[in-house]
Amino acid sequence: MCPATWSPDGKFFFVGIAPASRTNPTGKMVAIPVPPGETLPKLPVSGIPLEAAGLALPGIKIIEGDIAPGLNPSIYAYVKSSVHSNLFRLPLQ
Repeated sequence: MCPATWSPDGKFFFVGIAPASRTNPTGKMVAIPVPPGETLPKLPVSGIPLEAAGLALPGIKIIEGDIAPGLNPSIYAYVKSSVHSNLFRLPLQ
C-alpha cells in the first residue's frame, strides 16, 4: 500500500514511493503536478516507478519523508519523533 494525497488546492498529487524502513527511516514521496484544467496528473501507463531514475515526469519533485502536503512541494508538515530509553537498563525505583 502506498499513501497518496492531494495538495489543498489540487495542483499537486503526492504519492509515497518508498515506505519507511530500517534502511530508509523517513521514506520518500513524490509530488506530481496536475496540469491546469485537468483532474489527474499525466502518469505513465506502467505506473509510478519506485526507482529514482524512472521518475522522469516533467515537474516532479522527490520529498524525503512521509508528509502532509501544503500548497506546493516546498511547503509541508512532517512528524519528527525520537525515542528516549534507559540505556543501561538500570531499574528505576
